[in-house]
Order: sequence, then C-alpha cells, then structure tokens
Amino acid sequence: MKIFRKQIGHELPGGFHYHIPDGPTIKSESEIPEEAVKDLCDQLTAYRVNNGWPIGEPLDEITDWYAKNFPFCVENGDRETQKDPSGIAHDVIMWTNRQWKTPPKSLTDPENAHCRAAICLKCPFRDEVDLDDSPADKEAQRRVYLISRGMLLDNEVGWCSLHRWDNRLACLLPSPETSQTYSKCWLAIDKLRHRE
Repeated sequence: MKIFRKQIGHELPGGFHYHIPDGPTIKSESEIPEEAVKDLCDQLTAYRVNNGWPIGEPLDEITDWYAKNFPFCVENGDRETQKDPSGIAHDVIMWTNRQWKTPPKSLTDPENAHCRAAICLKCPFRDEVDLDDSPADKEAQRRVYLISRGMLLDNEVGWCSLHRWDNRLACLLPSPETSQTYSKCWLAIDKLRHRE
C-alpha cells in the first residue's frame, strides 16, 4: 500500500493539489505533506457533502492519485496507520445527507421528541457529538438544523452508534427508518404501540 512520505525532498509542481474527477481542482496552502493531505481530504469531503454525494475514502483516492501522478510523494507502507478514523461521524453525515435529500413533511410534537431524547440520554449506544470546524461538519450541522426547522435538541442527546444517526434529529422525525433494533429504544417502543 502507498502512503504519503513525511518529507518529499523537492518542490511539488503547483503545490499540493488534487483534481476531483468530474469536478474542480482543489489546492492546499500548506507545504507540509501531513497538513496538506489533511486539508485536501477535508476539501474533498466538503465538496461531496455539499453536493450530496457519498464521501467515499478521500485519503485513499488522493494517495492513489499522487502515486500515479507524483510517485516521488508516496512510499510503500501501512496505510492503516495513516488513516484518520472517521468512525461514526462518517455514517452520521451520510445519514444526514439522506434526510436532506428527502426531508420529512412534518416533525413529531416537541413533547414526544423530548421523551425520545430522555431515552437516548440513558442508552448505552449513545455517543458524544464530535464536530469540528471542518467544512463537512459545518455543512452537516447546518443541514440538521434546517431539517429540524430550528427545533434542534441539545448536543447531549448525541449520536447513536447502533442506528448510526444523529439523535438530535432522529428524535424529531415521525418514524426514522432503520433495520437495527434494540428493545429499550424509543423506536422499538413506538413500533409496539403502533401494532396495538
């Protein structure tokens, strides 16, 4: 596997850049390989999020492109050590994008949303909301706010590592779709109520 070299040794023609297939060329201001690659990955992720496309594997794609076009920038190594683990954040952003493409016509009532949020706060699958100032995270946060029509629940409600969604928004949706089940989840309780 190819990974970026820590030191390149000579100047890169045009600086650190990446041509997005069927898209623009993005460029990093940094000349430090590690910072430049992270910046390019953030820009590629933001470009895809803003266009509603799957994020994919930006680091892999950019590394492969450099291996083909500027082979002196990469070397053989263990790519796993270089990967930035996206974990749940990637899945939550993709879930948010799906909600953005087909937004609900209405939201559940605030009282029901707060009851759901109280269950999420006690759930063992609750993860902390881990956002930074990257363009992708800012755009995902903006979309969650707009879909929720400004009724966004507190960050403490977090994300769900079982359903891979943003609890702050899912609690407001009439009936989120998922194949995952957990007997103590408000979603399972809602389904039982609808059967009766």
